[in-house]
Amino acid sequence: MPAMEPLKDNQPWRRALSVVVGVAFIVWGLISIRQGRITAFRGINHTFHVTREPFAFWLVVGIVIVLGAGCIYRGVRGRP
Repeated sequence: MPAMEPLKDNQPWRRALSVVVGVAFIVWGLISIRQGRITAFRGINHTFHVTREPFAFWLVVGIVIVLGAGCIYRGVRGRP
């Protein structure tokens, strides 16, 4: 199965918006690490604390940071 082709949409405002959203996710993850808690899942609205639920906390923080890095990569890479 071939690799997924990159998105064809290369408008500058969408690329810039993707970078801004990615930076927001990274900042959210870093602030959560500093505070020791992160609130996630809009429907449930559950707060994970590093002292009570370390595995879930680090899993959610990791997902947020990877998502932010992916958004930044998508915005910076441009058209192949």
